[in-house]
Amino acid sequence: MPESQTVEEPTKNSKVLTVIFVILASLVVLVLAAFFGGAYYFSSHFLPNTTVNGSDVSLMSVDELKEQIDNRSKGFAISVKGDGLDTSIKGEDFNLVSDGTSYSQQAINLVPYWFWPMEFNREHSYQVDEGLSYDSDKLSEIVTGLVEPINAAGTPTTDATLIYDEQNKTYKIQPEALGTQIDPKLTTKVIDEAAAGLIDEVSLDNNQLYQPNVFSDDSRLTTSAERANDMMSQPISLTIDGKEVATIDPAILQQGIRIEDGGFTVTFNGGKLAEWAQNDLSKVLDTVGTPRNFARPDGKQITVSGGTYGWVIDGFQMAATVTNILNSGMHSAVELPTKSRGTTWQPGGREWGRYIDCDLGEQYARFYDETGTVIWESAIVSGNTTTGHGTPEGVWVINAKMTNQLLIGLDENHDGQPDYKTPVDYWMPFVDNLVAFHDASWRGSFGGSIYSYDGSHGCVNLPYGKAVELFGICNEGDVVVSHW
Repeated sequence: MPESQTVEEPTKNSKVLTVIFVILASLVVLVLAAFFGGAYYFSSHFLPNTTVNGSDVSLMSVDELKEQIDNRSKGFAISVKGDGLDTSIKGEDFNLVSDGTSYSQQAINLVPYWFWPMEFNREHSYQVDEGLSYDSDKLSEIVTGLVEPINAAGTPTTDATLIYDEQNKTYKIQPEALGTQIDPKLTTKVIDEAAAGLIDEVSLDNNQLYQPNVFSDDSRLTTSAERANDMMSQPISLTIDGKEVATIDPAILQQGIRIEDGGFTVTFNGGKLAEWAQNDLSKVLDTVGTPRNFARPDGKQITVSGGTYGWVIDGFQMAATVTNILNSGMHSAVELPTKSRGTTWQPGGREWGRYIDCDLGEQYARFYDETGTVIWESAIVSGNTTTGHGTPEGVWVINAKMTNQLLIGLDENHDGQPDYKTPVDYWMPFVDNLVAFHDASWRGSFGGSIYSYDGSHGCVNLPYGKAVELFGICNEGDVVVSHW
């Protein structure tokens, strides 16, 4: 009979191991399923304790966030108040649109969903592009239109600058002053920032007003003030031959100071100074034609006015000299330039050295040298006073020396011919080329009262020999004092 086989049944321990394995495998499967399930879920949902751009999105799906973002620009408006504005700007007016897809996709891409178990209880804060688009140029146009009527009635902002203080007679810095006019660029900037963050309220303040460009602490203004004040810090001495004859007062100098380039440039312009010199100063210093009172060497007191001899200052050239001095930063005395000069500076008195004294009352002429000594003298016949041809009074100068001249008179009798044609050998004019000392050989006597009934047409007639002598010793520029 065949031999029977015996089958060994599993032991109790092996069954236990099998059960344990199955349980462990199931747990692993569950854990993996939970992990991958969570990763899948958080690939489209946000973890707890998550904010995006400051808003809580915990456990929100990417589609929910997209919808929220897409809806937030609808009906959006910015309230703008301050600086005289109180208005509302609608987002649709400047084409404000939200892009929820871009916004939510940027945010979900930041979620560490593969590490969700470790990140689950942690806080997460993300910053992404707001996903907004709008027409910035259109917004700027809207803001500009809103501020225009306010600015039309507003006060402009002013920069700090240099001004003249009439009370203290100095230049000082006038501080900048904030006006009430709104700067559309600065205002658009803050509203633009609000629109980019969907902030629905904007409060304007002084920062949105036109701002000064130059402030009172600008060192350039300080330098300019010092320069301007230095230009008129003290009178400028005016001299003739080194002797002070006048001064330019700071008040006069101030009229020539020019503040330019917003107060940064200070120059001196001599226009007003030249005007003052050619008028007020000339009236004081010019001596041509003015009354002179002096004692003739023989003691006779003479008073005479008129003529062409004396001092005439050149106000234009003086102003140019002062302008150059001040603009170069200096401040010194100025020797007065002149158009004509006397021998000495003695207004109202004798301003010459040697001279020919033509005494119309005495009908006598004397030539005095610098010491007062008579070096020539002669009786004369001057202009006929009865016919209105009297010899001009005044202080003159010999302006030429000529010989062999033909004197041609005017046509005063209106017969179409000169009233006279008279040759002379020696001609020494002192009033232009019309009135002169000259020989008068046709006369038999000189002096006395001849001038009153048979005088010349204005010239000073001399005996022939005396004319020769005078011609030999006089020079062009010698002074002639013609007086009564």
